[in-house]
Amino acid sequence: MRRLLILQFIIIFNGALFGQCHPDDYKGLKALFDNTQMLGWLIGYEGYIGDWPNTTGWDVANEQPPSNCDLSTWYGITLDNNGRVSEINLSDNNISGFIPAELGLLTELVRIDISDNRITGFIPEELGGLSKLEYLDLSKNGIASVPFYIFENHANIKEVDFSDNNLQNHPYDFQQLVELPQIERVDLSMNQMIGDLYEDFVELVSPNIQELNLSQNMITGCYEESWYTNSNASKINLNQNDLCEDWDKYLLNGLPTFDNTSIEVYDKWWRNISDKSIDLIDWEGHIHNPENKIRIVPPIGMEHPLQVNISSSDTPLLYMLSSSGGANGSYTPTGFTATHYSNTFIASFFLGVQPDRNYDDDEYNITIEVIDAMGRVATTTQAVRVIDQDYNRSNVFEPVLNFDVDSFFNFYTEIPIAKDLTIKAVEDVAYFFDDQGFDTIQPNEYQVDLTTDFTIGEEVSAYFSNSVPYNTYYFF
Repeated sequence: MRRLLILQFIIIFNGALFGQCHPDDYKGLKALFDNTQMLGWLIGYEGYIGDWPNTTGWDVANEQPPSNCDLSTWYGITLDNNGRVSEINLSDNNISGFIPAELGLLTELVRIDISDNRITGFIPEELGGLSKLEYLDLSKNGIASVPFYIFENHANIKEVDFSDNNLQNHPYDFQQLVELPQIERVDLSMNQMIGDLYEDFVELVSPNIQELNLSQNMITGCYEESWYTNSNASKINLNQNDLCEDWDKYLLNGLPTFDNTSIEVYDKWWRNISDKSIDLIDWEGHIHNPENKIRIVPPIGMEHPLQVNISSSDTPLLYMLSSSGGANGSYTPTGFTATHYSNTFIASFFLGVQPDRNYDDDEYNITIEVIDAMGRVATTTQAVRVIDQDYNRSNVFEPVLNFDVDSFFNFYTEIPIAKDLTIKAVEDVAYFFDDQGFDTIQPNEYQVDLTTDFTIGEEVSAYFSNSVPYNTYYFF
């Protein structure tokens, strides 16, 4: 009889200590309360943002659980048959603050619902240690980021809802979550996730998933050709993102097709010149010529942003200036290659021609290649005609150049090609002058003072005179 009474006493003692209030559960729930309620409680202001409307049973005044602790009486808390917390349901309870790491101490948790509150900040990694967790709902809060990798190899999680938050994760981040074999529902809609999806994103989604909602984010890029035939695609919602094609339309028809040679070329007045030529003017004289604005309309079905490559192997005289989006390229003795990027459906640029030194009209071709957001390519060849306005005549006005000053600077001695270019430049300017009937200037009659201080660090006066007679301009 004595042994029986002793045994009965031990059972009652253990039940009072652990049965309805496990120390780890108490510590984790106290941390949750303190981090989402304490500020309003401390200042004693009822109704302060963060005050829970319902705190029935939540006695967390002590660091350790009181002797009469019974978590089953706490609002929103459900215990399992062993007296451990298995469910937290504090939805729409005006909770403001952040989720503490101590919540990871509640190792028997199966369900967490703290949706429709004011939770902010980041989700702690310790939640990944809740190996029995099946349901997690933190929707309609202000959470900024979730370390989705904590769910890698998680054996039991089935439903996760972080919709209507401020998540700024990259789409790559949640890939490990949606690949879990047991996952059934993931809702990450109405957030600020930005970036491209994996190329094999749809193929990697768990075949057991019933719903994956990624709508109303800032996900970019485009779909693969084969996605819409995958059985997972119909379970995914990617509407209202910054993708290349409406998701519902894509699921119905796949990617739009197009004629990969049907690029249209328009001039600045929106005249279609695809089957004509781009006309450029080589003005009279060797001066900078005007560029012509050209608009490129890609085939219907291509998706922006576009990359437009324009090249020519006929001549080094053609060049391209971008009107928007930036341009870069390379020029060679035989032609040029330039790249233009456009975030709109129409790509525009300016095409020009350098002045040549003859009076013949010329005909060239440029190749236009358009690559859309899905990597699809369309190509066409466009004719270019150069109308030359030069006359077949020599200069009437003959300049005389004196390079004697080079003995002082040695510029043309060290760079011989500079002399040829200087002569050519002066002759190009002289092309526009007629004979003015100037009086003849005799040798040494004209003197010029070339004072400088940039060669030897001090001011030097150098005087030069004409060594030959002239009756036009004389260049030193």
